[in-house]
Amino acid sequence: MAARPAQDVLPFAEQRRFAQVSGGARTGAEKLVCFALPFRQKDAEQIFSGDNIGAAIRELLRLGLLRSMDDDLFEMHEAVRAGLEGTIARNVRVAAHEALAAWYGRQGNITAEILHLEKAGRQTEARARARDAFMRGKSWRSLAAYDTENRLVSAEEVISVVADVPEVEDKYIFPSILRQLGRPVDANGLFQVIRRHPERITADYQGALAIFEAILEFNPALLDDLIRFVLETVGETHRKESALGSLMLAARRSHAFIGPATIELFKSAPAETKRWLLPFMLAARRRDALRPALQFIATEPQDLDPQRGALRSLGLALQIDQKEDAIEFLASIPDVRPVEMLTARSALLGPLDGLILPRRKELELYCAQIPKDATESEKIVESAIRVLVFLGYPAICALCEPLLPRTDSISRLAALVPVLVPDFCDRGRYEAKVLDPTLRTSQQVIRTLEFHVANVFRFEINLGAPKFIFPEFY
Repeated sequence: MAARPAQDVLPFAEQRRFAQVSGGARTGAEKLVCFALPFRQKDAEQIFSGDNIGAAIRELLRLGLLRSMDDDLFEMHEAVRAGLEGTIARNVRVAAHEALAAWYGRQGNITAEILHLEKAGRQTEARARARDAFMRGKSWRSLAAYDTENRLVSAEEVISVVADVPEVEDKYIFPSILRQLGRPVDANGLFQVIRRHPERITADYQGALAIFEAILEFNPALLDDLIRFVLETVGETHRKESALGSLMLAARRSHAFIGPATIELFKSAPAETKRWLLPFMLAARRRDALRPALQFIATEPQDLDPQRGALRSLGLALQIDQKEDAIEFLASIPDVRPVEMLTARSALLGPLDGLILPRRKELELYCAQIPKDATESEKIVESAIRVLVFLGYPAICALCEPLLPRTDSISRLAALVPVLVPDFCDRGRYEAKVLDPTLRTSQQVIRTLEFHVANVFRFEINLGAPKFIFPEFY
């Protein structure tokens, strides 16, 4: 044995053990080797009624070639079976596999029947059975690889089964079957399937998801049409929410995004429809879609109670996978006047907390980088500062200090940071700046610092009417 190649050692060892099976149990043992699935003794005795199956099972168990899964269920490891089956006479193997194919066929186990027909050399019959079962919508998950690899069905036939067969088992693999076939698919033709059977959108969640995903995989631009179709076709609110939930999941899987048509639809839609469309708007990751979506959330937060069915079924999530995503989000945050932040001592992003907090890690990373980029627009830098204030970023004051000498709105917002997050700022440092008579800076910055110190330290500084000293904040 030591002289044999490594890959032959195990089969040789199994064969030596199998050779110890007694003559009376030998034929039964050879036929048991042909079982590809776990089996029960009573079934094996029924299939191979002329052989001493009981003795064969006992001897194979004693030799360690068969294992017991429970009191009356046995299995031979595939590695053992592979090493032994080739040593069995061909006529015995063929007869055993034919008997097994016939028995599994009577039990309705189509995949096992096809497997044993193949092993019996009856390939044409096996493929015919596989195609027939597939076209009847049976055992798709088990048969898909066999049927697609052997090109037993076409994409057009698969689509026709989905369209015409009421009950298709494992319909969820429909998109992957079309992918495996590797042929162009008419997405508009798929769309016609749900146009002809709109009731399936709500009656069969799994089926609707599979069809939506297939349509969008082959033509992502149809997402806008699918959204409008669902809104116009499905009646009851809970059914509409469910259908849009299926469509949203299909869009994510297919990396399909809305276009201008849905954005315009959102802008003119009533509040309830806007709530349904929010996940599609947020998933777009573009400011043309994010801006109206965030404005709606900011102005109507009472409509976005997370206990509502619409949000439970659709969900709201902000996707921040790279810096560009963060920039698009920041460019879309609704503006607020500095005086409002001063009054509230807040960045006023509360209505967006459900979007921002789950992406805290990513937003902190990118928002801390953006103020350092001199080429970034004022709007994006200001939004980055507001998000960092909202998240309580510890280094926010140090990050904003280099922005103070600027002459635009960024410097004014940066100057407000000590008021918004006083616990993160060095109070002594700001006090020294205000009280230092040699400080060379603009009167505007001094007054701003005075205003901060008055708020943070409650100094009695006579600022007069703030509205006239800081007109740029109003």
